Amino acid sequence: MRLVNLTPHEIAIHDAAGERVLLRLAPSGTVARLEAELVYLGRAKAGGPGQEPTDVPFYRARRAGKVSGVPAPEPGTIYLVSRQVFEACNRGDLVTVVTDRLTEGEPVTARGLERR
Repeated sequence: MRLVNLTPHEIAIHDAAGERVLLRLAPSGTVARLEAELVYLGRAKAGGPGQEPTDVPFYRARRAGKVSGVPAPEPGTIYLVSRQVFEACNRGDLVTVVTDRLTEGEPVTARGLERR
C-alpha cells in the first residue's frame, strides 16, 4: 500500500511506547483543504498575562463543504489528510492521524492512522 501525505506537515508515526519512529511521511506538495466561510461574531476586550486588554475580533468558521486537493481514488493508494477533510469526505481511501503531538517546526507525531 502506498501512503500519500496531503497535509503540509511531516508526519512521524511511532510505536505504541512512543520510543521508536516506524514511518516518516514527508508532505507530497499537494495539500487537501476544506473550504470554510468565516462568520464575524463581534469584538471583545481580551489580553494575555501582563497585557492590557484590547479589542479582538472573534469569528466562527462555517464549513462550506467544498474539498480541494484530494486526487481521485487510485488502487493501492491511501491518502493522509487533515481531520477536517477526513470528516467531510466519505471515502475509504482517506486516513487521518491519531495525533499525539504537534510542535512548531517539528513533525506531527502520531500513534497511528484512523481509517473508515
